[in-house]
Amino acid sequence: MNDIIFNEHFIRFEKKLKRSLSGKVREKLINKDVITKRSRWATNAYLGALTAGNPEDYCEQIATTILLDGLDR
Repeated sequence: MNDIIFNEHFIRFEKKLKRSLSGKVREKLINKDVITKRSRWATNAYLGALTAGNPEDYCEQIATTILLDGLDR
């Protein structure tokens, strides 16, 4: 996968996660490792699903689930 494409999506998911965390669980926002891991997982899931031929909105749904699952606890 092209590094430029990966980085664009990684940054997008990272921002999405930070926005989600900012109003909920402040202490997890500080943990850069959590943000980096979840953003990478979401990016890999999104691009993998897209490469497999799934519709873009479905790929986004999969990635968002991975990105945000369990963080509201």
